[in-house]
Amino acid sequence: MVVNADTGAVVGDIPDTAGVHDIALVEDLNKGYTSNGRASTVTVFDLKTLKVLKQISVGKNPDAIIYDPASKRVFSFNGASNDATAIDAQTDTVAGTIPLDGKPEFAETDENGHVFVNLEDKSAVAELDSRKLTVLARWPLAPGEEPSGIALDRRHKRLFAACSNKLMVVINTDDGKVVTTVPIGSGVDGAGF
Repeated sequence: MVVNADTGAVVGDIPDTAGVHDIALVEDLNKGYTSNGRASTVTVFDLKTLKVLKQISVGKNPDAIIYDPASKRVFSFNGASNDATAIDAQTDTVAGTIPLDGKPEFAETDENGHVFVNLEDKSAVAELDSRKLTVLARWPLAPGEEPSGIALDRRHKRLFAACSNKLMVVINTDDGKVVTTVPIGSGVDGAGF
Protein backbone atom coordinates (compact mmCIF):
# COMPACT_ATOMS: atom_id res chain seq x y z
CA MET A 1 0.00 0.00 0.00
CA VAL A 2 1.31 3.45 -0.93
CA VAL A 3 0.12 6.45 1.07
CA ASN A 4 0.35 10.17 0.29
CA ALA A 5 2.53 11.54 3.11
CA ASP A 6 0.76 14.91 3.07
CA THR A 7 -2.86 13.75 3.10
CA GLY A 8 -2.70 10.20 4.44
CA ALA A 9 -4.76 9.01 1.46
CA VAL A 10 -4.02 5.64 -0.12
CA VAL A 11 -2.75 6.29 -3.66
CA GLY A 12 -1.94 2.77 -4.79
CA ASP A 13 -0.77 -0.72 -4.08
CA ILE A 14 2.21 -2.77 -5.18
CA PRO A 15 0.99 -6.38 -5.56
CA ASP A 16 2.83 -9.66 -4.95
CA THR A 17 5.06 -8.49 -2.11
CA ALA A 18 4.48 -11.38 0.31
CA GLY A 19 6.06 -10.57 3.66
CA VAL A 20 7.45 -7.21 2.55
CA HIS A 21 10.07 -5.98 5.02
CA ASP A 22 11.72 -2.93 3.50
CA ILE A 23 11.94 -0.70 0.44
CA ALA A 24 14.79 0.93 -1.50
CA LEU A 25 14.24 3.83 -3.91
CA VAL A 26 16.39 4.54 -6.95
CA GLU A 27 14.95 7.86 -8.05
CA ASP A 28 17.34 8.50 -10.96
CA LEU A 29 16.10 5.24 -12.57
CA ASN A 30 12.47 5.79 -11.47
CA LYS A 31 12.44 2.41 -9.71
CA GLY A 32 11.66 1.04 -6.29
CA TYR A 33 12.57 -2.33 -4.78
CA THR A 34 10.82 -4.23 -1.98
CA SER A 35 12.29 -7.12 0.01
CA ASN A 36 9.65 -9.84 0.27
CA GLY A 37 10.53 -12.09 3.21
CA ARG A 38 7.95 -14.84 2.73
CA ALA A 39 8.50 -15.10 -1.03
CA SER A 40 12.32 -14.75 -0.94
CA THR A 41 12.08 -12.25 -3.77
CA VAL A 42 12.65 -8.60 -4.55
CA THR A 43 9.89 -6.77 -6.41
CA VAL A 44 10.99 -4.04 -8.82
CA PHE A 45 8.35 -1.38 -9.51
CA ASP A 46 7.94 1.91 -11.36
CA LEU A 47 7.95 4.84 -8.92
CA LYS A 48 5.39 6.86 -10.88
CA THR A 49 2.87 4.19 -11.92
CA LEU A 50 3.61 1.61 -9.16
CA LYS A 51 3.49 -1.04 -11.90
CA VAL A 52 5.52 -4.16 -11.12
CA LEU A 53 8.43 -4.40 -13.55
CA LYS A 54 10.06 -7.62 -12.35
CA GLN A 55 10.31 -10.20 -9.57
CA ILE A 56 13.87 -11.26 -8.70
CA SER A 57 14.71 -14.40 -6.70
CA VAL A 58 17.17 -13.71 -3.88
CA GLY A 59 18.36 -15.54 -0.76
CA LYS A 60 15.98 -16.83 1.90
CA ASN A 61 13.86 -14.34 3.87
CA PRO A 62 15.21 -10.97 2.66
CA ASP A 63 14.85 -8.27 5.31
CA ALA A 64 16.74 -5.00 4.81
CA ILE A 65 17.26 -3.63 1.31
CA ILE A 66 19.36 -0.62 0.28
CA TYR A 67 20.62 1.10 -2.85
CA ASP A 68 24.34 1.85 -3.11
CA PRO A 69 24.93 4.67 -5.64
CA ALA A 70 28.68 3.98 -5.91
CA SER A 71 28.14 0.52 -7.41
CA LYS A 72 24.65 1.23 -8.78
CA ARG A 73 23.47 -1.92 -7.03
CA VAL A 74 20.58 -2.80 -4.77
CA PHE A 75 21.45 -5.12 -1.88
CA SER A 76 18.96 -7.40 -0.15
CA PHE A 77 20.05 -8.86 3.18
CA ASN A 78 18.72 -12.38 3.55
CA GLY A 79 18.20 -13.47 7.16
CA ALA A 80 17.55 -17.19 6.68
CA SER A 81 20.40 -17.80 4.21
CA ASN A 82 22.95 -15.54 5.97
CA ASP A 83 23.92 -13.68 2.81
CA ALA A 84 23.38 -10.57 0.73
CA THR A 85 22.18 -10.51 -2.86
CA ALA A 86 23.52 -7.73 -5.12
CA ILE A 87 21.21 -6.62 -7.93
CA ASP A 88 22.37 -4.47 -10.86
CA ALA A 89 19.89 -1.57 -10.78
CA GLN A 90 20.33 -0.87 -14.51
CA THR A 91 19.43 -4.40 -15.67
CA ASP A 92 17.60 -5.77 -12.61
CA THR A 93 19.68 -8.94 -12.71
CA VAL A 94 21.57 -10.59 -9.86
CA ALA A 95 25.21 -9.46 -9.91
CA GLY A 96 26.27 -11.85 -7.14
CA THR A 97 25.76 -13.17 -3.64
CA ILE A 98 27.95 -12.37 -0.65
CA PRO A 99 28.12 -15.00 2.14
CA LEU A 100 28.01 -13.18 5.50
CA ASP A 101 28.55 -15.97 8.06
CA GLY A 102 25.84 -14.45 10.23
CA LYS A 103 22.21 -13.28 10.20
CA PRO A 104 22.01 -9.85 8.56
CA GLU A 105 19.71 -7.17 9.91
CA PHE A 106 19.69 -3.55 8.74
CA ALA A 107 22.39 -2.00 6.54
CA GLU A 108 23.79 1.38 5.46
CA THR A 109 26.05 2.58 2.64
CA ASP A 110 28.70 5.28 2.79
CA GLU A 111 27.91 5.94 -0.90
CA ASN A 112 31.61 5.44 -1.72
CA GLY A 113 31.66 1.67 -2.24
CA HIS A 114 31.29 0.42 1.33
CA VAL A 115 28.19 -1.19 2.81
CA PHE A 116 27.86 -1.86 6.54
CA VAL A 117 25.46 -4.52 7.83
CA ASN A 118 24.63 -5.68 11.35
CA LEU A 119 25.10 -9.41 11.97
CA GLU A 120 22.56 -10.01 14.70
CA ASP A 121 23.61 -13.50 15.82
CA LYS A 122 27.33 -12.63 15.82
CA SER A 123 27.03 -9.25 17.63
CA ALA A 124 29.14 -7.75 14.87
CA VAL A 125 29.10 -5.45 11.84
CA ALA A 126 30.38 -6.57 8.45
CA GLU A 127 31.92 -4.07 6.03
CA LEU A 128 31.33 -5.02 2.39
CA ASP A 129 32.96 -3.85 -0.83
CA SER A 130 29.93 -3.02 -2.99
CA ARG A 131 31.88 -3.24 -6.25
CA LYS A 132 33.91 -6.42 -5.67
CA LEU A 133 31.09 -8.08 -3.66
CA THR A 134 33.39 -9.19 -0.85
CA VAL A 135 33.52 -8.88 2.91
CA LEU A 136 36.32 -6.43 3.78
CA ALA A 137 36.11 -6.62 7.57
CA ARG A 138 34.03 -7.88 10.46
CA TRP A 139 33.98 -5.76 13.59
CA PRO A 140 32.81 -6.96 17.02
CA LEU A 141 30.32 -4.72 18.80
CA ALA A 142 31.13 -5.75 22.38
CA PRO A 143 29.69 -4.80 24.78
CA GLY A 144 26.69 -4.52 22.41
CA GLU A 145 24.70 -7.68 21.71
CA GLU A 146 22.34 -8.70 18.90
CA PRO A 147 22.34 -5.51 16.79
CA SER A 148 19.35 -4.77 14.59
CA GLY A 149 18.97 -1.06 13.78
CA ILE A 150 21.86 0.78 12.17
CA ALA A 151 22.49 4.41 11.18
CA LEU A 152 25.45 6.17 9.59
CA ASP A 153 26.91 9.66 9.95
CA ARG A 154 28.81 9.72 6.64
CA ARG A 155 30.50 13.06 7.29
CA HIS A 156 32.04 12.04 10.62
CA LYS A 157 32.46 8.35 9.71
CA ARG A 158 30.43 7.10 12.65
CA LEU A 159 28.19 4.03 12.58
CA PHE A 160 25.47 3.63 15.20
CA ALA A 161 24.47 0.02 15.93
CA ALA A 162 21.32 -0.33 18.05
CA CYS A 163 21.60 -3.49 20.14
CA SER A 164 19.04 -5.60 22.01
CA ASN A 165 20.89 -5.28 25.34
CA LYS A 166 19.85 -1.61 25.57
CA LEU A 167 23.06 -0.19 24.13
CA MET A 168 23.84 1.81 21.02
CA VAL A 169 27.41 1.12 19.99
CA VAL A 170 29.18 3.88 18.03
CA ILE A 171 32.07 2.74 15.84
CA ASN A 172 34.58 4.47 13.59
CA THR A 173 34.06 3.31 10.00
CA ASP A 174 37.74 3.82 9.16
CA ASP A 175 38.94 1.06 11.49
CA GLY A 176 35.90 -0.54 13.16
CA LYS A 177 36.94 0.49 16.65
CA VAL A 178 34.26 1.20 19.25
CA VAL A 179 34.22 4.94 20.00
CA THR A 180 31.57 4.87 22.73
CA THR A 181 28.33 3.28 23.85
CA VAL A 182 25.07 5.01 24.74
CA PRO A 183 22.19 3.56 26.77
CA ILE A 184 18.92 3.12 24.85
CA GLY A 185 15.51 1.58 25.52
CA SER A 186 14.44 -2.02 25.06
CA GLY A 187 12.90 -3.56 21.95
CA VAL A 188 14.93 -1.59 19.41
CA ASP A 189 14.52 -2.68 15.78
CA GLY A 190 15.57 0.38 13.83
CA ALA A 191 17.73 3.50 13.88
CA GLY A 192 18.11 6.64 11.80
CA PHE A 193 20.50 9.53 11.37
